[in-house]
Amino acid sequence: MKFYVAVIFLCLAYNFSTTNISAKSKTDSAENVLKKVSDKLSSLKTLNYTFRRELNYESSGFLSKMQIESFLDFTSADKIIGTKFQFDEPNFIFVFNGSQYFLLNKKNKTIVVKNKPIFDDFESLPGFYDSLVTLKNSLPKIISDKTIPKTITEKSVDDKSFYVVEFTLDSKILTLSGNYFLITSPRRFTYRLTIDKSNYLPLEVFRVNDVNQDFTRTNFEYKKAKSALPTENSWYYSTYLNEYKPEKPRENKLINVGQNALEWKLPSLSDEAPVSLSQYKNKVVLVEFWISFCGYCIAAVPKLNFLEEKYKNKDFKLVAINADDTKDIIQKFAKNNQAKFQILYGGKETAESYGVDGFPTIVLIDKTGKVIYSGAFEPNKTDKLEELIDKNL
Repeated sequence: MKFYVAVIFLCLAYNFSTTNISAKSKTDSAENVLKKVSDKLSSLKTLNYTFRRELNYESSGFLSKMQIESFLDFTSADKIIGTKFQFDEPNFIFVFNGSQYFLLNKKNKTIVVKNKPIFDDFESLPGFYDSLVTLKNSLPKIISDKTIPKTITEKSVDDKSFYVVEFTLDSKILTLSGNYFLITSPRRFTYRLTIDKSNYLPLEVFRVNDVNQDFTRTNFEYKKAKSALPTENSWYYSTYLNEYKPEKPRENKLINVGQNALEWKLPSLSDEAPVSLSQYKNKVVLVEFWISFCGYCIAAVPKLNFLEEKYKNKDFKLVAINADDTKDIIQKFAKNNQAKFQILYGGKETAESYGVDGFPTIVLIDKTGKVIYSGAFEPNKTDKLEELIDKNL
């Protein structure tokens, strides 16, 4: 099950793009500094910090800012993610005590408990986006790969000294697991890590690319006060039952293979003409459900363009249904990402009726209107999808 949260952002604790920064001579190699950062993160038993994240996707008109009070405990024997954690957001609290994972909804005063969590339950949490755990798991690979360009500068702000290490990845970005997420469209991503010179703790992760003005920024403000540490009781969901009402996790109700595809009728982005599923009777129809601020949805565009081109002269139709955004944002997304397939908007109710709870999700429908595939769309793994399309044409 995925927990996804709409978030707010408070001011950044460190802004290293200000004019009062002065560069100094380089005193160590990028690899050596990254090694010290990696060793530091690997040696820590706990981390208590305020996490701030900014996603600024100018290409799709999306801006999100968030602040999370965070605590990590690496002494856990857990093998799923390697740490216990507590993330306290404005509307939610996420807790994993090494065996149980639970979510507290502050607004609805409900609690969802998962007794057998898996890695996928944690990967999409905002608190793990370009996080300290991401760096802990990713830096050994970055350090050992001599093909990755790395540079280092030393800077100072208000009598404090920092290392700034940059490295560039070709068409791939870092993930929580330490593996790369491959981007199907060619672009180079440059990461800039700002590191406290006195203790080698990361202070900021800033990422840009060479195609557009999109950027992401995460930073970490460390706490020293013992009063800020979680209490022992806070790790157990039973502690909260006086205030929060138990709620069963939502089951995945995504439309199943073999079911009849539900009819929809939505306006086309190109001319606002109504488009319905029934008008594509006797065609194989691939429906993608997406939203603009989803990085995976951006990465999916080149592959969808490929499928559109590959099957354009066949009994096939590709339709992308946006589930949430305004027409203006969708138009900007389509232009900046060069989408070449049909896009429909106003699809929130349609996505809900199909049971979609994550993006991008695809549903493949045969010529009789039966669902023959439903699930997440992975642009790097479409061989079986294309085989299924070919088989049903």
